[in-house]
Amino acid sequence: MKLALDLTTAAAIRAVVGPPEPDPVELALLATRAGADVIGVNVKGERSYIGERDCLLLRDVLKVPFILKISTSNELVKFAVSLKPAAVVLLPERREDLPLEDGLDVVLNQTQVKRAQMMLRESGIDVAAFINPSIDQIKSCHKLDIARVELNTLKFAESGREEDLQVLRECARLAHKLNLQTWAGRGLTAASMRRLAGIPELDELHIGRLFFARAIIDGIGPAVVGLKSLIDRAAARPA
Repeated sequence: MKLALDLTTAAAIRAVVGPPEPDPVELALLATRAGADVIGVNVKGERSYIGERDCLLLRDVLKVPFILKISTSNELVKFAVSLKPAAVVLLPERREDLPLEDGLDVVLNQTQVKRAQMMLRESGIDVAAFINPSIDQIKSCHKLDIARVELNTLKFAESGREEDLQVLRECARLAHKLNLQTWAGRGLTAASMRRLAGIPELDELHIGRLFFARAIIDGIGPAVVGLKSLIDRAAARPA
């Protein structure tokens, strides 16, 4: 199971304290040297946190896959096409000042998803969808030939309930059965990450705020090593 780090939090901190630090590019280089497998950022329409310069530098300097997370808006899809990251994760449309809580409803937004997917795939960019853990959503992604899904783990991360974890297990199993590459992330704590990492059908865990919380205490390199060790230990004990 791979560790994917979302560095949007670094850019949000930079926006508050003022540029140039913390620099997401510098953080990405330090994290990948310590073993991070994937780097991702969430780009919004007004580029308030992550800007074009950040994305261009991350694309050019990283030796691991660089993932762009965007809504299906025409402007952002065109930006992704021009940038050509390794993959794009499609997110739901939302107001810029609201946090991301729900996944993209692929069932209800097939037209927008198809359009975005066509533009991205024609440019050789892999496409994923960030979805709530739902059998219908997974089946819809498969029907639309979206080969990757990222399961929204926020509900489980906040509740810690076994029934919410069971939903994620069932969705991961179905996605695996349908040959979909399966990622998971959003709001994870160390405890919820440990339980989630025991699901063998998951290919990647996407971590953001937890990484920065660990990095503040332990440093960037040790934080990455610790999270990867947590994944490896949990994977050896299936959930």
